[in-house]
Amino acid sequence: FSPWRFQKANARTSRAEWILASPPDKKLEIESSKKVKHRTFQEDSQQIHALTIEDSPALLPDPHTIAAHQYLQQAYASTLSDWETYVDWELNRLRDALTMNDAIRGQAEELTEGVEGKQKKLHALSHWIKENIRYEQDYDDKIARIKPHDTMKVLDRKYGDCKDKSTLLIQMARSLGIDARYALIRTRNRGPLQKAVPGLYFNHAIVHVP
Repeated sequence: FSPWRFQKANARTSRAEWILASPPDKKLEIESSKKVKHRTFQEDSQQIHALTIEDSPALLPDPHTIAAHQYLQQAYASTLSDWETYVDWELNRLRDALTMNDAIRGQAEELTEGVEGKQKKLHALSHWIKENIRYEQDYDDKIARIKPHDTMKVLDRKYGDCKDKSTLLIQMARSLGIDARYALIRTRNRGPLQKAVPGLYFNHAIVHVP
């Protein structure tokens, strides 16, 4: 789940509550700020988690302090028990997107003809993608927000978001025998990563070359 915030800047919170219901056999990993009270009970054959905060003062913005996300009272929840499960989920999403055909191979070979060295070849590929694959988000369905489009489709239509451009670069590099991998990062200051609660905390995709 996305983090649930019990406060807002410039607004006093009298009472805020987040209720999570799950089957008894489905364990939720939950982490919350110190002032958030967490109650657990059974109701109608479901496991209920009630996270509550009361009488929380308004937070006034201060340009000289840390980002508000880092001190707002909030909670995180996930159905994933560990990060390995999360990685497996990400890899399953990638398998259908990482396609290869003669057009991808041919484009990579054309761009690197006469170019020597892994670094220079990668620069040639990434520069071409930057200049010729327009950045555009195309969320034709909900899963497209987190799943890249088919690599062959991205090359054909000449546009895509960070996920699409990254997978295209990966496949071009791999066609030349270069080990390139998909990596997710956080580009916004959202506070520390909640390592105890695996989840989708990342908002940008890049290419990692070992």
